[in-house]
Amino acid sequence: MTTKHCANGRGCAAVAALGEPAKLSRYNQEGVCSECLLRARRESAEEEDMRNALRAARKKKPSAKDKAKGKRGRGREPEPEAQATLPRLVKGLEGIASTLRTQQRQFADTARTLAAAGEDLARVAEALEGNQAPKESRRSEAKVKHGDTKKPAEDRQWLTVSEVARRHAVSPKTVYGWISDGELAATKFGPQSTRVRASELARFEREGIEG
Repeated sequence: MTTKHCANGRGCAAVAALGEPAKLSRYNQEGVCSECLLRARRESAEEEDMRNALRAARKKKPSAKDKAKGKRGRGREPEPEAQATLPRLVKGLEGIASTLRTQQRQFADTARTLAAAGEDLARVAEALEGNQAPKESRRSEAKVKHGDTKKPAEDRQWLTVSEVARRHAVSPKTVYGWISDGELAATKFGPQSTRVRASELARFEREGIEG
């Protein structure tokens, strides 16, 4: 029985290791050894990779038409992602503008409300200012309407010892001395209440009696 060797002969991938073409089993229908098949597959894969790389390079390489567009300042079409983002940005800006318009209307309403409140306060202040009379005027009006409850010393029938003392610029003790000496008549209205009749004080002053 004749032994079959790899059909690649001295070009067999196993020559470097075996020194001769690899032997084939009787079931091998390819005519070449497994090492040569693996090498062929690797070379085929490398060639496919190179072809793919060339195709990719050709796609990336701008054509003469693209170069002309670039010279005229016209760029390539926007990327799909950019095309999808632009409508979202526009919609977001429209929403912001709508919010600003709503806030502007609210501010205008608030300003009108504050203006109306200011007018109301001004009217209330004006009314209060018109109704509020000076204290002295109110006191004078009360005197005219109700009468002065505390008349001057000259207009009252009875005077206190202190009032007599102030009228003559002396101390109350001096006035009590005039009363005890009988120079000035007085009337007791209680244990601590002594009064001098206005007519008696007038007589005392006319006579010019001094203590």
